Amino acid sequence: MLKQWIVSIFKEALHEEPVTGKQITNMTREQLGGLKASSIPIGTIDKKDIETLLSSADRVLKEPAFLFVINSLVDNQTQFIAKHADVDNPLQNYMGRFTINGICLVMEEFERLSGEFENLKQPKDLINSQDIL
Repeated sequence: MLKQWIVSIFKEALHEEPVTGKQITNMTREQLGGLKASSIPIGTIDKKDIETLLSSADRVLKEPAFLFVINSLVDNQTQFIAKHADVDNPLQNYMGRFTINGICLVMEEFERLSGEFENLKQPKDLINSQDIL
C-alpha cells in the first residue's frame, strides 16, 4: 500500500513513466545508507575464478531449496511484522523491514550473478549485423 502511494506521488511529480519497484528499492536503500544490489566487486577476481563463481551462483539460484528458503524467510518475516507491529516501538518494526531488505539483497545478488553467467555462456557475435549492407 505504501509502495503504491509512493509510485503515485512520483507519477504526479514527474508526469513521466511510472516508477518501478526496483527504482524505489534502490532509492530507499540509498537513503537508509544500505548496500545496493551489484555491490560485490567481482572485477578484482581472476578471470578463471570469476567463471567458477558465476557458475556456482547460477546453480544455487536454480536450486529449489534456495528459493524455498528465501521466499519462506521473506513471507514469515512479513507475517511477523504484520502480527507484532508495535506503535510504541518503531525500532522493532524497522528491524523487521531491514531483515526483509537483507534477505532480498542476497536474492538480487544471486540473480545478478546468474545473469552474468548466462551472458558469459552466450556466443560472441563475430560480425556486427549493423556493418552488413
